[in-house]
Amino acid sequence: DVTYQPGHTNASMSETKEADGKWLGVGNKFSKDRFLPVGPLHCECEQLIDITGEKMRLVADHTAWGEPHDFIIVKRDIFKPKQVYELTDFPIRTENMTDCRVQR
Repeated sequence: DVTYQPGHTNASMSETKEADGKWLGVGNKFSKDRFLPVGPLHCECEQLIDITGEKMRLVADHTAWGEPHDFIIVKRDIFKPKQVYELTDFPIRTENMTDCRVQR
């Protein structure tokens, strides 16, 4: 079951032009009745829901530390990470140890 009081929600690819409406992520900050109180802080939970069919289906339900807020669900092929980064890719790089200092 989805938490009775869902918090922050975001659908897959919803912040792009290619929104697909396949997944719904829910960050629930009011889930204190679901877990045993074992300390001063209580676990929150995050849920992943498949929204493609006639009925929504809960796929993942797990604890989250802190108060879950914003998140984005995107397809993996959008990212094109490099296997090796060049030092010149970073404009604020430090190449010499003499450049590493605290100046007051």
